[in-house]
Amino acid sequence: MSEQVGPRAFVRNLRANVPVWTEKLPEIPQLLHQVLDQAANGRLRVEWTSDELRNLRRQLRASSRRNVSALLAAGFAILPR
Repeated sequence: MSEQVGPRAFVRNLRANVPVWTEKLPEIPQLLHQVLDQAANGRLRVEWTSDELRNLRRQLRASSRRNVSALLAAGFAILPR
């Protein structure tokens, strides 16, 4: 466990990612400025998607359809004949 999560693993992962960070580091100030400028001007837009969110939306739609169907069925059942 300590080999995967402990301090040695942290240092090992840090060393493995240093080349990626040194490549991207010069871009960070410009990107940060763009994001802050968009936020200050009310143009910042964040999109978030995930499989869990898609599944939850699908389940909510199905539940809503079932509720509507149940309400319609109940309405037709109590109509005077």
